[in-house]
Amino acid sequence: MFGKFIELLFRGQFGKPTGLRGKILAKQLNKENKNQYDTVIKNIKLKTNDIILEIGFGNGYLIKELFKQNIPIRIYGIDISKDMLNEAKIKNKHNFENGDLKLFLEDINKTSFDGDFFDKIYTVNTLYFWSDVNGSFSEMKRILKPGGVFINIFSVKDHLDTLECTKHGFNKYNLEEIEKTTEDNGFKINNIVEINKSKTYAIIAEKC
Repeated sequence: MFGKFIELLFRGQFGKPTGLRGKILAKQLNKENKNQYDTVIKNIKLKTNDIILEIGFGNGYLIKELFKQNIPIRIYGIDISKDMLNEAKIKNKHNFENGDLKLFLEDINKTSFDGDFFDKIYTVNTLYFWSDVNGSFSEMKRILKPGGVFINIFSVKDHLDTLECTKHGFNKYNLEEIEKTTEDNGFKINNIVEINKSKTYAIIAEKC
């Protein structure tokens, strides 16, 4: 019953958190996704002057954690929720004001960035909401520098099918499907990290 209540309360919020319910959900997801965020931090291997893109930054929690590494970097973020953009600006006020962080209301399927711009791109649990998966991968390849790294964290279909909250509005994939899509769109997979056994994975790839 509790699962059904949560599903009804936050239906439609996972892809585009909005209003008070969206803010509550974003904070809860910060807790739920800690292992996934830690996987990004461990594997992104920040270097001085890296230019990084987060797809679907939510309330900006992971952006703040990356800046805490005290390595001179620039982070760009895109999200389709204006409310989350405002939340992320507040959470990262210092870096936003000094220009190290730039946030945009955009969809990964088509961005305004120049080609070969980013050193690294990462995303956590946004794959389910992309309207055109191949188009989004193609766009990431366009804006990544040669040899640039893409970290894609997602839960697989078999796991998502057990959750009440994913019954509506989620596109679900198995690991093999996303491996193939990654490689078909010009990326070389360097590593696959199993974050939660048979549930959640990180595919770490580079632009060929």
